[in-house]
Amino acid sequence: MDMSAPDNSEQLDASMQLLLDAYSASHVQRARLDAQDIRILAMAYAVAEQRTAMSAPFRSVPTSSQEFTWNLRSAMGEFGAEIRASDQLLMNKAHHAYRLMCDFEEFWEALNAGEIDHGHTRAVVRHATSLEEDQLAEYSKLVLDYARDHTAPQTDRFASKCAARLTAAKFEEAHALEREERRVVIEHGEQGMSTLWAYLPTVEATIIDDLLTQQARALDGDDDERTMDQKRADLLCDTLITATPQQILEGEAKGEPRVTASVSIVIPIMSLLDNPELGCDVATVNGMSPVSGRVALDWARNAPHLQRILTDPISGHVVTVDTRMPDASLKRFLRARDVHCRFPGCRRPAERCDIDHTIAVEHGGPTSQQNLGHLCRRHHVQKHEKPWQLTQLPNGDYVWITPGGKVVATKPEPPGPKFDPPPF
Repeated sequence: MDMSAPDNSEQLDASMQLLLDAYSASHVQRARLDAQDIRILAMAYAVAEQRTAMSAPFRSVPTSSQEFTWNLRSAMGEFGAEIRASDQLLMNKAHHAYRLMCDFEEFWEALNAGEIDHGHTRAVVRHATSLEEDQLAEYSKLVLDYARDHTAPQTDRFASKCAARLTAAKFEEAHALEREERRVVIEHGEQGMSTLWAYLPTVEATIIDDLLTQQARALDGDDDERTMDQKRADLLCDTLITATPQQILEGEAKGEPRVTASVSIVIPIMSLLDNPELGCDVATVNGMSPVSGRVALDWARNAPHLQRILTDPISGHVVTVDTRMPDASLKRFLRARDVHCRFPGCRRPAERCDIDHTIAVEHGGPTSQQNLGHLCRRHHVQKHEKPWQLTQLPNGDYVWITPGGKVVATKPEPPGPKFDPPPF
């Protein structure tokens, strides 16, 4: 391949366009190969099931299940020997492939057409475990419509929220049971180091994570050469080792809340009505991770350090942002609207991004809702340093034009549920 540089700017642009076209074609080919692999592994999974049924028609369920595992492992062992891969890895892939072909064949068709990636198929299967049979079609359509315009990690988040909303009541019951499993575990490693991990409710875990980051940033100084990870780890140790239970209960013996993290609880506005006949819908932390609606309401009522974001039941968009913290209302609105960096495909949380003027101040851009939005530092710098064009529409939509001239739109994702009113 000739790696020599073209002579002028036009040739550079033409070369980049050729590379983009070639990469796009390669992407489609790769997706079709992934689809072919999925079909083959799903068929192998079905053959293992048939072999189990033929060899043990009268055995008990546990014994049959064990024999099926043996049959599948044997088959995948042969596949693995052929391509130098572990049988366990291929067993997991075969299970995924079979579930995809049985319950989400439209995802396979989209993958085979190059419309989505293999990662999108993993997302839809991963979060479908709690759904009932009659919910799969609706879930699949919602997630596939979203996946066609979003990255695999974005689709994974959406699928998680979508599944939680479709099974809201079951989600509450599952959360109550799972919360009983909260724990802290230590695993001793090598060289005098150990891993301390905690299985915690999402709200508390998110607050802890944000607190550690905020406090680590406050330690920035010329004489502190520790990395951000090192600072966070040291702060966790210092806090747990030096704070007593009584200090924690009393807010460091001052009767004040110890938590000042930048965390938002997104609550569907209908959930504020104490009417069990309306049912309950899932709430989210920072507009992304589903949490128990009852837990979210308790936090929103009793915790002045959290932002309460109320969403419209029809459109799903933000209605109001309420907090007792002395924070600028415009910043609260933008954080609630954007949730994360507005560059295509970026999921960096809004509270860790810059607030960018779409039209720069020096070019007459106002400091207003219609001219502000969140960009992470790397995409903020890129917007100014590279020829990416950006227009913000009155409804908050971002319209990007890439250096190659492609138009890409990013829309604020409604953090709340929405429904279509019945026709009259």
